[in-house]
Amino acid sequence: MGQMKEGESVNLTCTNSCDGGDHASAFSWFKDGENINEGPVLHLNNMTTNSSGNYACSLKNHPATLSAVINIDVEYAPKDTSVTIRPSTEVDIANSITLNCTSNANPPVKKYTWFEIADDTVKETGHEPELHLPMFVRDGRYFCSGTNKHGSQNSSVVTLKIK
Repeated sequence: MGQMKEGESVNLTCTNSCDGGDHASAFSWFKDGENINEGPVLHLNNMTTNSSGNYACSLKNHPATLSAVINIDVEYAPKDTSVTIRPSTEVDIANSITLNCTSNANPPVKKYTWFEIADDTVKETGHEPELHLPMFVRDGRYFCSGTNKHGSQNSSVVTLKIK
């Protein structure tokens, strides 16, 4: 099965080769070893990150008859993209500053982009997860964007104040 995209749906069907495929057998479904459902078909609708896992079925009355495992990996665009600042949002003019962009994504973020907002103009300022600002930097507003094959998300704008 493999990779699925967040929001997609899939049906997993369990069969017993001894009953001629007429679904006369009773089945149990397992996710990561935990019993999650009964019946020949497991409906996974509108999948989320929590749907990722290893699925298998067995005959209900014979749990040792476990099927092959089907791994489902739910992929999604970046979420929770945010900026952290070291040492803080208010810094002494003689200190350098590091801005760090993080984002939750599957597959992981492939491209980070930093932006500075100055005089109501947005300008790209970097393409790494960290943006290093040198000493004597001026006040500024910054945000980042994380991108993978499923999309992009911008962080909130952070404002630096120089003391």
